[in-house]
Amino acid sequence: MEFVKCRKCSVPIEAKIKWLPECWFLDTSNGCVIVKECDRHREWAAREFNRHRYEQRGFPTYAFYLNMPLDYVGDKTRKNAERLVSYAEKFTTNPEVAGCIIYLHGSRGTQKTTLASWVAGRLISKNVDVRYILMNDLVRALMDEDFDDAVGSRVADLRGCDLIIVDEAFDADKTRLWDSGKQHAAIETFFKSRRAQSLGTMFISNCGPADIEKQGFTESIADFVRRELAQYDSALQFSDKYEVSMVPRQLF
Repeated sequence: MEFVKCRKCSVPIEAKIKWLPECWFLDTSNGCVIVKECDRHREWAAREFNRHRYEQRGFPTYAFYLNMPLDYVGDKTRKNAERLVSYAEKFTTNPEVAGCIIYLHGSRGTQKTTLASWVAGRLISKNVDVRYILMNDLVRALMDEDFDDAVGSRVADLRGCDLIIVDEAFDADKTRLWDSGKQHAAIETFFKSRRAQSLGTMFISNCGPADIEKQGFTESIADFVRRELAQYDSALQFSDKYEVSMVPRQLF
C-alpha cells in the first residue's frame, strides 16, 4: 500500500506518515497507480469544463465568475437583479419558469447583458442548453436557412434550445428590416413556435416593450411579446449604470 497524490496537489508523501491530508488517497489498486483528485479539484475541473462550454456559446468569461446579486452595482433596480437570480434557481425545477419570456430593458450600460450572461453561466452548469445571438444575426439566419445547410442547422439548434438569449432586440438602429415584411413573419413564427414548445426566451433591449412598434416591428409581434410578459410580470427594467474606473496602461 502507498499513498498517491491528487493530480493537482503537491508531491507524493511517504506511506509511513500517519496523517492523511484531504488531497491524498490510499492506493488500493495492487500496484497500479490510478490518478485521483480531491474534492476541491474535482469541483475545479467541473467548473472549468462548464466555463469552456459557456465560452463556446459566445458568452463573456468575466460574467461566469460573478456572484449575483452581490456583484450587482447599484440599488435602484436591485430587486429585478434578485428576480433573475430566482429565475436561474427555478429554471430546472419549474416548467412555467423555463418556458416563459423575459424582457430585460434599460439604457446602455445598465448591466443587462452582464446579468443575462451570468444567468446563462448558472444554467449551463446545470446542463441547460443556452444559446446567445444578436437579433440582427437571428433575422439574417432566418432568411438564409433555406439556402445554406450550415445556417439551417444553426437555426434548428436555436429553435430547439432550452433558452435563447436575444441581445439588441427590437432596436431599429441594430436590426436591418426589409420593407417587404417577410422578416416579420419569420420572426413571429420563430418565437411563437418556441413558446408553444415551452422553451424559454430572454430579450435584452435598450427599448422598452411599449416601443416595439416604434422600432419598426409589427403590431402583431409587439402584442405577442407584451401579452406574454403580462402573464408573469417578466418585463424587468434596469437603471443602475456600471461605470468602469480604469487607470490607463501605456503600451508605448
